[in-house]
Amino acid sequence: MKKSLLKKVALVLYCVFVLSLLTLVSSANQSVGDWGYYGPVHGFSYRMQNRVGVSGRTATAEMHVGPSGNQTIPVGNALMTARLYRDDTGVRVSSSSERENSAAIPPGTTRYMSTTHTRSNTPYYADGITGAFNGTDYWRYSGFRSPRRTTGS
Repeated sequence: MKKSLLKKVALVLYCVFVLSLLTLVSSANQSVGDWGYYGPVHGFSYRMQNRVGVSGRTATAEMHVGPSGNQTIPVGNALMTARLYRDDTGVRVSSSSERENSAAIPPGTTRYMSTTHTRSNTPYYADGITGAFNGTDYWRYSGFRSPRRTTGS
C-alpha cells in the first residue's frame, strides 16, 4: 500500500514539474507591458496591459482588460482592440476589430483581444486601445506599449 501511494505522489510531482516547465517556456516567448489603470468610469475602475509574443513565423499582440478593484465589469462595459507594430519602422501590421467584453470580468481576471501577423525577422511590439462605457458611449484609452519581442520558439 505504501509503494502505491509513493508512486502516485511521485507521478503527481512529475506532472506538476512538467506543467511548470511548459508554462515557463510559453511565457518566455511573450513580452508583457506594465499595467495601466483608468476610471472610475460609470462606477467601474479598469486595468489594461499589452502583450506581444512570437512563435515560429507568427507574431501576436494581445490587449488585456479587467477590473482594477474588487468588482465585476458587466458584459459590454469594456472595449478592447489589439494592435501589432514593427519595432524597426513603427508601422502597424495588424489590428483586431474593436470588441466589447462578451462575458462579465470578475476581480483578479482579464479578457483579451488578439491579432496575429506572419512575421519577418524583426522586433515587434503591442500597443492596443481599450474603452470604458460611460453610460451613453465609450471613452477610449491607450495602454503602455509592450516591450519589443524579436525571437520565439
